[in-house]
Amino acid sequence: MNFAFYGTSLTRVTIPASVTSIDNVAFGNCVSLVSVTFEGQIPSNRFGDNIVPEDLFPLGDLREKYLAGGIGTYTRASGSTTWTKQATTPTNTNYIITGSGTSFTATRDGATVSSGGIQTVIETIRTHAKGTNPTIQFGNGDVLDIGTSSIEFNNQMSWNGQWTTVTLTGKITSAVNSNGTIHNDVYITSTADIKNTSNVAICNNSGAFTISGGTISGTIKHVFGTVNITGGTINGRITNDSNGTINISGGTVSTTSAAAAVYNWNGGTVSITGGTVSSTSTSGIALESDRNGKVFVSGTAKITSSTTNSTINLVGGSRLEMTGGTIENTSTDTGYAIHSSNGSISITGGTVSKAGSSSGYAVWNSSGTVTIGPGATIVGRIFGL
Repeated sequence: MNFAFYGTSLTRVTIPASVTSIDNVAFGNCVSLVSVTFEGQIPSNRFGDNIVPEDLFPLGDLREKYLAGGIGTYTRASGSTTWTKQATTPTNTNYIITGSGTSFTATRDGATVSSGGIQTVIETIRTHAKGTNPTIQFGNGDVLDIGTSSIEFNNQMSWNGQWTTVTLTGKITSAVNSNGTIHNDVYITSTADIKNTSNVAICNNSGAFTISGGTISGTIKHVFGTVNITGGTINGRITNDSNGTINISGGTVSTTSAAAAVYNWNGGTVSITGGTVSSTSTSGIALESDRNGKVFVSGTAKITSSTTNSTINLVGGSRLEMTGGTIENTSTDTGYAIHSSNGSISITGGTVSKAGSSSGYAVWNSSGTVTIGPGATIVGRIFGL
């Protein structure tokens, strides 16, 4: 309502997050007003053009300062036309989400921040946490079941606040078919247990997603941006597409499927410097790269399988550069540690091995190029050098 508090003797005002608009001259002629705290985000097109005392307008700059600085407390000296945002450090940036089905609640410091559908709760946290790096805990010791819903992290409608770096903890599960339990377009670090009983656990569309702990059950679908795996356990596949980058420096990626544990294609890049990538299927593949994909293996990386297929399979002009680590096929039956059809292989360090001295090959190349340097150790047969 226009002129809502016009001419009152207010000195301090707190505007809660539930307020989404301020009408014209709401605080006009409030000459004693020296402190205003905004707990939520108000878009510029819903913010009245005169919130400072009328006789100070238009020199008062509270509206402009708030639109630039967002949530917080703004103060001025009595008689001054200049407002200043006060530096504050939240006592707790941890949000806890509980609930199930279609009804969820987010709390921080024991106070309710939002209630409603899971995406509504997430969007409210984004607004509430503006200017901080929030931690979102799924469940309160139990598993948060969001049914067939998906959680999307994005910075659309940026006037309503933007995510900075989000940390995920706790446990969450869904049965959504396509979009992923977590669908990401921002910067996320996670130690959470994330599960999808249907298909995709994490869809990283264009952001950066770092997994440093927890267990991921389901596929990680990666399109653009970067996925970093520094710890934790991935029980499922990782697919890398459209020039995306996957960095694995720790943790375990493992699948029981006949499909590759890590599938890289369409110009994507996979760099493995540590951790373990494995397939436990007797006909599976640990890593496959297609359509000009690039694979780099170094450090303490271990890529392993006991398959009658290939531990690493290169097709479609893909390239493998190995300077360290281990690539092995422990099957004493047929199979390959590295198999290349129309790819290129460079091994200048590390160990490539195939168990069984007369079965299968450590390196098998049908076309393309193979370079093996003096620092490499090859245990098993080589074809197509």
